[in-house]
Amino acid sequence: MPERPVIVFDVNETLLDLDAIQPATRGIKISDADAAELTDRFATMPPHPEVPAALRRLRDHGFRLFTLTDNTLEISGRQLEHGGIIEEFERRFSVDETARRHKPAPEAYRSVAVALEIDPSGICLIASHVWDTIGAGAAGWRGRAWVRAA
Repeated sequence: MPERPVIVFDVNETLLDLDAIQPATRGIKISDADAAELTDRFATMPPHPEVPAALRRLRDHGFRLFTLTDNTLEISGRQLEHGGIIEEFERRFSVDETARRHKPAPEAYRSVAVALEIDPSGICLIASHVWDTIGAGAAGWRGRAWVRAA
């Protein structure tokens, strides 16, 4: 069991407000020319309003905060930087650099426990996707919290 509680956050929709860019992306077909613009829009999603203060409170109370995303570290870094919350996380994980299996594959979650050198039962995932919490449970993560996006 880790000395301080470990929380791993999913990024898209859990921390960041995908609804802020959906009207601009709904129903479009993506050409190669449009892909860069869409990536830029995706990378500039704002955080949900309560997220920055909540993350600071968790850190102030001794929690270790991490992220796990199916995005590349480059894109998730841009997202969290734009949202003003990147410094709240001790480390960020991306399946493209660890397990090379997308969530909810158990390998995606296990790779985080291995990298942090802690037992999976000492990790709590917070995600807005129920499939994400199911994957974490299959990998032995003890705590799983599902939050419904408003």
